[in-house]
Amino acid sequence: MKWYDSIFKYIYEQADLIRSRSERGIEDARKGDAKLVFLNAAGDSLSNVTVKAIRKTHDFKFGCASFPLGGFDTDEKNRKFEEAYAGLFNLAVAPLYWNTLEPEKGNPRYAADSPKIYRRPAPDLVCDFAEKHGMSVKGHALVYCGHAPEWIEDDIPSYKCLLEDRIASIAERYKNRISDWDVVNESLHWFERENAVMRAKPLSFHHSDGYVEWCMQTARKYLPNSHLIINDNAGFVTCNDFGFEREPFLLQLKLLRLENLAPDAAGIQMHLWIEKEQMLARFFQPDVMYEVYDYWQHFGMPLNLSELTIPAYSENDEDEEFQAILTETLYRLWFGHPALESIVWWDMVDGHCYFDKTCNSDTARFYQGLLRRDFSRKPAYNRLHDLIHKEWHTEVSGNTGNGNILPMRGFCGKYDLEIEHEGRTFHKQFHLSKDVQHSRGVQRIVLE
Repeated sequence: MKWYDSIFKYIYEQADLIRSRSERGIEDARKGDAKLVFLNAAGDSLSNVTVKAIRKTHDFKFGCASFPLGGFDTDEKNRKFEEAYAGLFNLAVAPLYWNTLEPEKGNPRYAADSPKIYRRPAPDLVCDFAEKHGMSVKGHALVYCGHAPEWIEDDIPSYKCLLEDRIASIAERYKNRISDWDVVNESLHWFERENAVMRAKPLSFHHSDGYVEWCMQTARKYLPNSHLIINDNAGFVTCNDFGFEREPFLLQLKLLRLENLAPDAAGIQMHLWIEKEQMLARFFQPDVMYEVYDYWQHFGMPLNLSELTIPAYSENDEDEEFQAILTETLYRLWFGHPALESIVWWDMVDGHCYFDKTCNSDTARFYQGLLRRDFSRKPAYNRLHDLIHKEWHTEVSGNTGNGNILPMRGFCGKYDLEIEHEGRTFHKQFHLSKDVQHSRGVQRIVLE
């Protein structure tokens, strides 16, 4: 017996449920069909075309907080971090916390060469890194009550003017570089407590009537074509405490929908900052989790697992195996459920994570990274790599024969094509997406 066997009681008992639901969900939600049609420059159909298609990126977003980017004390550590990050993820989360993005009024730290602040790389640096590796970027967050700068005065009208200027400035600079935005983060509970790592006294605007509505309206004004998200952690540490139609977060989203201010997606969190001896089997009941995610699918708003922390507790083999098993199980469940559209891991390297001064809580003691402190890769990293880049991967070859159409089915995402025709080799790209199927899946590839 291993220490975690009792904790995985329901995971073990419901392995068939996870497998069947995941397999069905992946086929329905994560894969698509396409018909590749090959033409010459004049538009004539070509036959006997040989094709090899290799998926390069997923449409589903596998992300991670990029907060240590460029912030380690040696070039070698920075290189190892970037290499491991780019080898796993396709979404980078850029920190936009106001107090560290603009610690001095009127001098925002946008540029890549801005003065460094621990775990707060400049947005340009994150965007440059993401674009170099073909990733998309998520901005976190435009409005977060706990991270307003100290120079802000607690006057609602003047604060709203400053906040709108901030949103407008960020939108103007990054609207073409950042695709996803956490508009409001954790609006439901931070104002109820004091937190020394944040502002000691939250600003009045953040618990005034219309706070979230104003933020959504302002974000939509300056980012009309972006993917807007509201993120919170109430009711989701485990799905056992989800309140369904009485869930406060869901009620907030329903109100926004009624006012035509609904976000494009909802962000939910699962930070398992739970001591080993407090881990319980009831936290991980697949049937309960499926019930919650099925409910969300019926509600009709995509879910982002926007912040995920899974502990390993130490570098012992058994502790790291606990993290690996739970990580693989949850990713299979989430990737295989059509309600979800992204998963974001929070804190990639042990020892470089959030520190809560108020609770005197150094979360580094949970060893929640995918990399150890020496940047070696844990079993959880390797399991994720095998899932994302091997099991959930498409690489197919075929020949059109006497026709000009090659049918294919694969994971939705961008593909590289290596094409041979009459002794010539062509390299093309195409995007297999659910949208393609609305046009009967036809993708015309011109060889020239």
